[in-house]
Amino acid sequence: MINKPYVIFLLFIPIILLIGLINRQEILDVNVKDTYYVFKYSDLTILIAIYFCLIGLGYWIIEKTCGKLIQNLNWIHLILTISSLLIIWTLSQFYKVIKPGNVVNFMEGNRLNENISFTILLITVVLIIGQLLFPINLIITMLKKA
Repeated sequence: MINKPYVIFLLFIPIILLIGLINRQEILDVNVKDTYYVFKYSDLTILIAIYFCLIGLGYWIIEKTCGKLIQNLNWIHLILTISSLLIIWTLSQFYKVIKPGNVVNFMEGNRLNENISFTILLITVVLIIGQLLFPINLIITMLKKA
C-alpha cells in the first residue's frame, strides 16, 4: 500500500460515503464575512467520493502507463488531502448553535463560529494548494520519461 496511493484513496471512498449517509440531514454552514456557504453533508461527501475516485483512478493509470511517480510528492498530496478533509469535518462539529435573546452567548458563539469558519477557509486553501501536487508530480514524471 505504501507504493500504491490509489489504494488508499479508493479505500477512503466507502468511509466518506458512510459519513454522508449518517449525516445526510446535516448541513455545513461556513460564514465568510457577509456571505454564507451552505452545504449538505450528503452532497459534499458524494462530491468528495467522486473526487477521490478520480484521483485514485489517475494514480492507477499513471502507474500502469508511465511508471512510478515521485513518492514524496505522492505522500504529501495524500496526507494533505486526507488530513485537511478530516480537520474540516472535525472543526465543523464545533459550531455553536446561537440562541437569540442571550446577548453574551450570542457574541461569544458568533465569535467562535467566525474563528472556526476562518480556520476552515484556511485549511480549504491548503487543501486546494495540495491538490496541485498531483499534476506537478505527473508533469515531472512525464518529463523524466521523455
